[in-house]
Amino acid sequence: MLDNSSAILPSRDQSVDIETVIVSVNYGDFLRITLPVTKKYFRSITIVTSPHDCETLSLARQHGVHTHLTDVWYRNGANFNKAAAINEYLAHITETRKECWILLLDADVLFSESIIPDIPNLDKRGLYSVRRRICKKRIQWEYFMIGFLNWDDFPLSVPPIKNGKVWGCLPTSNPAALCGYVHLWNLKHSIGMKRLPNSNNAARYDVGFALSFPETMRGFLENREVLHLGPEEANWNGRCSERW
Repeated sequence: MLDNSSAILPSRDQSVDIETVIVSVNYGDFLRITLPVTKKYFRSITIVTSPHDCETLSLARQHGVHTHLTDVWYRNGANFNKAAAINEYLAHITETRKECWILLLDADVLFSESIIPDIPNLDKRGLYSVRRRICKKRIQWEYFMIGFLNWDDFPLSVPPIKNGKVWGCLPTSNPAALCGYVHLWNLKHSIGMKRLPNSNNAARYDVGFALSFPETMRGFLENREVLHLGPEEANWNGRCSERW
């Protein structure tokens, strides 16, 4: 079993090769909130987006982060093929990087000040995630920003497992790392899939990727959380929720 509780967190001056990849297609409103915070913690950031997403491209230029532009999101009638876009980028960096950790983030994920800003010395064969709290509405975020709500006021959320299945399919007894809002794995040494399985539905390929790792090799990083902005289970086929 992955031992998360004893993970040693390196300081900024230790050599850990991390590639932080953010998916943002029509998520510029959330990215405007989350990107400045993510930049505080991670050096090498690439935003994978559409060449037509002007808001995301403008934010990337403003904050000096790399972009990978692709039009595969809706190719061949796909609703939103996040996996194809990520796989395209991973193929690109595999050619130039012998080994690195991949930290895959959704654009609507906000790290707390308590998150230590580098990757732990974890088992390189495994897949990791963190628990999340949910901020569903913009008004809640505004209350949080002026101090009317605290971090702990937002409810914790984990994938619903009923009778050993997630969302009625894909048998499992371990909820760790089943959601793709934060995925951390080693591109060279992981024993799951090196690429995400293609699917028209974001949730299904996030979960399918996680299930390619044995249950004993999936884990939550203990005592670490993110705040997920916006409603749950609303944008699996591309952005449809209201803008903030």
